Amino acid sequence: MSGERARNSGSPPDLRRWDFILPGQPVAWQRVGSGPRGGRHTYVPREVVQAEQAIGWAYLSAGGPLLEGPVSLSCFFFVSGFSVEACKDPRDLDNLVKTVKDGLARIAYPNDRRVIGLYALKLIDSDRPRTRVVVAPGVYPDIPLFREDLALDRLTPLPLRS
Repeated sequence: MSGERARNSGSPPDLRRWDFILPGQPVAWQRVGSGPRGGRHTYVPREVVQAEQAIGWAYLSAGGPLLEGPVSLSCFFFVSGFSVEACKDPRDLDNLVKTVKDGLARIAYPNDRRVIGLYALKLIDSDRPRTRVVVAPGVYPDIPLFREDLALDRLTPLPLRS
């Protein structure tokens, strides 16, 4: 009885979370304007489909379940292969996030409308490009920054353009 009372009153929020890392360049979602035979059909390139599948498998490998309620995502994209000064990375942050959200759809949550919290960051790491994702039920109370990934002596934030 006392155990049940303690569980029901003042119980801590759900702090479960599942995180994983995908090595390699982050892949931005894109749609190509016409199919191989021309016409008005559009398709998603093979690279994007493979990235979405890899994201789904990585989540399952981390032990992630299908979450029924609201979900929060934290996405850290470590990119390489472009000039910091020119800031000419062709991958938009929102398209990088879309690849992650679509890759987790029907695996971590029924559809991406369940995502109610989102934190995304794009950094440069020429030595180790990768994508790190954290999935948590509800709204996670703090942003899970990973100190080992955010070693400022090795990474350069993207410059802001005015």
